[in-house]
Amino acid sequence: MTGVLPTRTLTGEPVLAKPSTADGKVKLDDPAESVMTDFRQVTPLTVAGDTPIDEALQYMVHAGVRLLFAVDRESRLIGLITSTDIQGEKPIQYIAVLHAHGAGSRRDILVRDIMTPVESWDALDYETVRHATVGQFIPTFKAVGRRHLLVVERSAQPGRCVVRGLISATRLERELALTLDVPRVARSFTDIEKALAHP
Repeated sequence: MTGVLPTRTLTGEPVLAKPSTADGKVKLDDPAESVMTDFRQVTPLTVAGDTPIDEALQYMVHAGVRLLFAVDRESRLIGLITSTDIQGEKPIQYIAVLHAHGAGSRRDILVRDIMTPVESWDALDYETVRHATVGQFIPTFKAVGRRHLLVVERSAQPGRCVVRGLISATRLERELALTLDVPRVARSFTDIEKALAHP
């Protein structure tokens, strides 16, 4: 049997609920999930791998994000790209290699040329994150040398995994009011030349 659900009028002064710990601030010993962007609650944004990098950067600016997942023409996940990738040294290195091969400019660089491919991702298992604390991310970021950590979980389909979420060093810095000295991992000229030689 179906029926009309009861409604009520508000009393007092209403406030909006916020996901937070008891005192409203994240602490080092809080559950790690409290700083994870959960893709079961927030839809991750994607970009085609053959999108020019400056176009991808504009998409990030308009969407208010610093990372996009790259997909191929069949919508398969192939990598990720950050605003730092686009605004940092990677395009300069890539152009240098293009010039060495006799052509190329910044507008010729596509997302797939400087993205971090799937096989190079540093990921944490969701079960590990569920039993970790916020403070454990600090040495982890420093160890992997990246500003983002992906969280993956098992898929119902054999041989596959699901990218469940993302941990951002920037969010951690904001939540904890600290600065993380994370050494950047940049692709070398050798890596780029290999990619050009074996696309």
